[in-house]
Amino acid sequence: MLLFSKGSVRILVVCVCLFSSVGFVAEVFAQEPAAEKKETPAVSKDDAAEGESKNLETLEGIKKDFSRRMRAYSKKYRAAPTKAEKAKVAKEEMPSATKYHEKLTELINKAPDSDGAKKAIAWWYRIARNRGGGKIVVDLVLKHYAKSKAMSGYVPWLPRHLSADEARRQLTSLIEMNPESTVKASATFQLHELLTQQVAGLTGEKKEAMEAEIKSLKDSLMTKYVDAAMPRGAKYSGILAAREFATKLEIGKPVPDIVGADLDGEEFKLSDYRGKVTMISFWGNW
Repeated sequence: MLLFSKGSVRILVVCVCLFSSVGFVAEVFAQEPAAEKKETPAVSKDDAAEGESKNLETLEGIKKDFSRRMRAYSKKYRAAPTKAEKAKVAKEEMPSATKYHEKLTELINKAPDSDGAKKAIAWWYRIARNRGGGKIVVDLVLKHYAKSKAMSGYVPWLPRHLSADEARRQLTSLIEMNPESTVKASATFQLHELLTQQVAGLTGEKKEAMEAEIKSLKDSLMTKYVDAAMPRGAKYSGILAAREFATKLEIGKPVPDIVGADLDGEEFKLSDYRGKVTMISFWGNW
């Protein structure tokens, strides 16, 4: 029989616990390799398609999918060794937002007055306007906003993506049917710009009739909508007045009078400095 002192017993107990712990740890490490051998089940094509479909249910999902495709396209474009091959890649593989036409239309049609719908339209137009998708977005905008205040931000898009005749018809309709003055003013300005471009190619009675219509539109902008402004702040009446002023500037002739205010807010006229050497600095803020 072996006798142990209290101190020895303590040592024995500690050793037994230590060896027990070592055995437990060893057992755990022995089991880990088996755990590492577990394989993640492969994703089937059907599962992948379903995942992509779910991603395309939201605007953010569509944007992420478009960005992914754009990165892949950019990588392939940069890797193309010649200009001819780069041009081929650009023609055949550049991503287009029109691919998402059905999904975007569905998202917008669900709640056209929501902020989400307006964000979808803004993104879609930014991505697609120079790739053949601009008219698709414009048609959708006219469908939902032709009689609402929201149309004011979209009016400048019409002449860019519709034929001249269709743009004229739609702008005229907005002036007559939309109840909001901001929309009417914007449509009046865009129609004035469109007809001003067209009248140069006309003669005879057609030219006279269009010139009369242009004058009527200008009168509306200078009186009825004199304070109406673009989203960035420039007044339509101010733009037309500046153009008229510019037509009167000719070398060797007196400069039309300008009225303004100095740094102290005191009004002054350019004619006050007649006969003196004067420098005029024109500047703007955009």
